[in-house]
Amino acid sequence: MTDFLEYYSRHLEAVTKANALNKPIIFDALAAAGLTRVTVEFDGAGDSG
Repeated sequence: MTDFLEYYSRHLEAVTKANALNKPIIFDALAAAGLTRVTVEFDGAGDSG
């Protein structure tokens, strides 16, 4: 269980860092394209194909 918790902690840190780096890039690109709204829908299904 400890291995999983360590792995998950590292995963959360990596995701947080990636989000912090990517967010301004994405928003700048959307603004440059003149987009003011983005709608994302999720149907609750997995990514099994």
